[in-house]
Amino acid sequence: MKIFDSVYGEFEVKEPVLVELINSKPLQRIKGVNQAGTQLVQIEKTTTRYDHCTGVMILLAKFGASLEEQIAGLLHDVPHTAFSHAADFVFKENESQTYHERFLKQIVFDSEIPAILEKYGFDPERVTDEHNFTLLEQDIPQLCADRIDYSLRDIATDKIFSENDIKHILDSITVFEGKFAMNDKKIGYFYAKAFMNQCLNSWNAPVTLTAFELFGQLVRQAIKIKVLTEQDLFQTDDEVLEKLKTSENKEVKNLLSKLNPNLSVVHDEINFDFDTRGKVRYIDPPILKNKIVTPLSKLNPAFERDIVTFIQLAKAGHKIRVIS
Repeated sequence: MKIFDSVYGEFEVKEPVLVELINSKPLQRIKGVNQAGTQLVQIEKTTTRYDHCTGVMILLAKFGASLEEQIAGLLHDVPHTAFSHAADFVFKENESQTYHERFLKQIVFDSEIPAILEKYGFDPERVTDEHNFTLLEQDIPQLCADRIDYSLRDIATDKIFSENDIKHILDSITVFEGKFAMNDKKIGYFYAKAFMNQCLNSWNAPVTLTAFELFGQLVRQAIKIKVLTEQDLFQTDDEVLEKLKTSENKEVKNLLSKLNPNLSVVHDEINFDFDTRGKVRYIDPPILKNKIVTPLSKLNPAFERDIVTFIQLAKAGHKIRVIS
């Protein structure tokens, strides 16, 4: 099986277990789940959760991760609901954005995936526990395959970096004692600053957060009047959208009509519709030199100050009024 990835290029999947998992229903479903979850407003956002999951798998393979860890990377986001992190705003978990994580085992174990894993000698319980895999997942602000892939994928989509920029970043990433590090502090600084900017100006931008808040209101109302159930969110974006479009409820129709590319907002400290904030996401790349790993912030005082400023801005959020 060949995958043509927008970040890593052509990649051939040779392991039969990976091919079977990719063709499983949970992986195929997330082809219909948009990564950003704001595609009704930001129509240029076309990356899917499938793109990200296969991207994490490819990234792990390129850095020599075990087949077991590649499997864990491929599966890690299969529990994402329709419209991805927009669901966190439905259930008011917008600052942690962890709603989907509690459903990983349920989605996996209610599917054909355990049988596929056991057929090839892998333990389904083990591969669905991210704590077993140090390259796949680390707490913020560490580097990990999940964080590297989604950031580079979004930065590439938004055309913030050129292909050469992304290549330089990937070339400077290495693995030391089972974790990701970088061997060039200048490139590390370049990447870390871009990551912060992406958080403030894309993932937590006012229009993005407003789209999430409106979606949250929309789905809460749809669940209240039984147009949707919480379980429906584990379908594709289009399936959920079609159910919402069938509603004649005025509030549902009004909120759905606002989720379009003409959505316009302003900052308003007094007459705001939403006082909102997203997850604080940043990286402090470990820099490897002479077999010693040091966080970039300890090598670059200016960057240490940047982190403080960034966290203050991200936590402050936005008071937003919808104007159209």
